[in-house]
Amino acid sequence: MGLKNMSLYKESWLLYKSLTEDVNFDIDYYQSLIKGRTLELFAGFGRVVNRLENKENIIAVELEEQFIPYIQLPSDKIYCGNVLDISSNKFGKFDTIFAAYNSFCLLTEHKDIDLFFAMLASVLSDNGKISLSYSDHTKWEVEEGFIELDNKNYKYNSEFTIQTDKGTWVDIFTDEKGNIYKHTYPVKFYNSIDELNLFSQKHGLVVTEVVEHKHYEEAGWKDFILEKAF
Repeated sequence: MGLKNMSLYKESWLLYKSLTEDVNFDIDYYQSLIKGRTLELFAGFGRVVNRLENKENIIAVELEEQFIPYIQLPSDKIYCGNVLDISSNKFGKFDTIFAAYNSFCLLTEHKDIDLFFAMLASVLSDNGKISLSYSDHTKWEVEEGFIELDNKNYKYNSEFTIQTDKGTWVDIFTDEKGNIYKHTYPVKFYNSIDELNLFSQKHGLVVTEVVEHKHYEEAGWKDFILEKAF
């Protein structure tokens, strides 16, 4: 059920951390968003939460065990596991819920997406807000560069495939000896707000706003804001 990629990064997980840890275009946005008791889903190594102020009311959820030690929260505020396992019985209700960096789109199967929105509806307070980051695939471009990690240089490049409602993004790292490490991400596309609402409205959630991150150098980044429909 859900994300079954515990071995996605294997020995190369630090390459993902090095690639993304300086990304900060969304920090001010999430800082202004969070109110009250807050849940971060797909927290990674803490790229967002570690930069936020007043973290005492934040709980972070992350699947990859290797990332947990980097999240700068008390151990009782970190849950290592599948986001689909979150429940109000175990975690209570939240005033703010967010998933950064296009992470909720890693759920590609309809049954898992349905479970995801059911979970969100169950743990969101009546007047709460959900913010789901989304990268518009029509703006995707191949990327390349170099990364230094532990005094070693890696060439980085990306590739992707696009279908109607799904695609795949691949990060490729090549070390000085020619060894190749690939991180492959199947991704679900939402070509319109209506497509997202098809899943969310079944559980009483509706998109009320779309926030465009136009200041970021990579085009197409946005956050969908969802609230309970009364």
